[in-house]
Amino acid sequence: MDVRLVLTMTCSAAELFALERLIATKIYRSYPWFVVYLVAGFLQSFAWLAGSPDSAGYLKAYRLTTPFIMALQAVVVLELWRVLMSCYRGIHRISHALGLIILALAVLLSSLSGFDGLVMRGQPLSRISYHWLMWSVRYNGSILCIACVLLALWASIFDHGVPRNTIRHAQLLSGYFASIAVGYLVLNLVRGVADQVGIATTLLAAAFYVAWGVLMTRQGQIPIERLLLPPRKTLASLPWLRRLTPY
Repeated sequence: MDVRLVLTMTCSAAELFALERLIATKIYRSYPWFVVYLVAGFLQSFAWLAGSPDSAGYLKAYRLTTPFIMALQAVVVLELWRVLMSCYRGIHRISHALGLIILALAVLLSSLSGFDGLVMRGQPLSRISYHWLMWSVRYNGSILCIACVLLALWASIFDHGVPRNTIRHAQLLSGYFASIAVGYLVLNLVRGVADQVGIATTLLAAAFYVAWGVLMTRQGQIPIERLLLPPRKTLASLPWLRRLTPY
């Protein structure tokens, strides 16, 4: 049996594990689009029915399903944004500007890895479309990774009223998208490593799915209440600075 098929089945089993845990703990109510993403990823694994990864049937199935998967990834990050921002009173005053800043930083930082392989003269159309699809997956993963890192940092710093699961979800999404971005970066820059990169990214994805199933707990849905601690004299106690904080 092809080792890639075994790894794909393992990753699919990990997705089902994460899905079962989110449903059993009722966490899915807070992250319905992430649940949809898990289901979509599981269904995409059935692309093997069209043939091995080297076959034309598999490549066609990959081309048709990957844009949908990328769109769901963006929606998952927007869902994280919505859940996180809902934890702060009055955040709507700066949320749009904050979102644009995070997006701009994510695009800027992701572009630092370069724009390799954009000139492909003389290549057949099928080859060009496949290359651009992989390039899109790479930069989509890179931008979403940086956005999730910024959101995770925000949630960790301004954690009052933020459920522990939200912080963990942001951190796991950061690592998950980072593995995709790095994998496709290597794939674009180094020739002849497609199998190795595929194995590595599949194993990492399976590990992250298991982490979601284990670390997202029912108790983690309880908001963090730092204001219950004895008050301390800090810079945040200054009236002018408190007006700039989201709580």
